[in-house]
Amino acid sequence: MNSARFVTAAHSFPRTLIALLSLVVLAVMSIVGCLIWSGYEAAIYNTETKTRDYAAILEARLEATLRRAEADLGELAREIPAPVWYFQRSSLAVVQAAKSLPSPER
Repeated sequence: MNSARFVTAAHSFPRTLIALLSLVVLAVMSIVGCLIWSGYEAAIYNTETKTRDYAAILEARLEATLRRAEADLGELAREIPAPVWYFQRSSLAVVQAAKSLPSPER
């Protein structure tokens, strides 16, 4: 009878080992899956943050540029003589007014 118990015990050991190793592999795969997913989420969050930062920088620069252009146009509107604004005037008045404008500085 002892030999029957030994054969049964020897036969169940590989099954127990395989089951234990399967559980370990399953646990490791689930941990690796969680790490990959959290890395993916972190990469998405960093990308969204960088995109928002770049958009804010571009918006600020564009706003400053448009403000300068508006100021320059307002200054030109004050400097341009009134006859240029009236389109019904003769072309001679427009040419004379254009000649009186300051030359652009480069």
